[in-house]
Amino acid sequence: MFYNFHARRQGTNSPLATNNFVKRGLNWSLEKVKRIKRILKELKLIEVKRKGKFYYVVVPYIYTKQKIKEVLDKRVRESHIDDEANQTEVVDKKIEKVERREESKEESKNVEDKSKTVYI
Repeated sequence: MFYNFHARRQGTNSPLATNNFVKRGLNWSLEKVKRIKRILKELKLIEVKRKGKFYYVVVPYIYTKQKIKEVLDKRVRESHIDDEANQTEVVDKKIEKVERREESKEESKNVEDKSKTVYI
């Protein structure tokens, strides 16, 4: 929203908005500004272009609040899917470990049974 506001104010879709400008405007730390900017770039909500010694933020579209919510919901769903996949892998590994343990117990039982066999 900050970038959209300044894009409109500057009458362009690529406002000059340095990290320090955003930091002062939103009262955020520089690390937070960089982290959020990286996320926005990953989501393709903004691009960063260099013109001379300045970096401009290109806002490819003017997003509505509803569109922003849809993009964020999609990202949350994708992260949940990744989490579920990771959890499934962990469970599968635990199951394999238990199965191997049971197999080794059975093998050791078979060896013990063979050693107890009495030959006449």
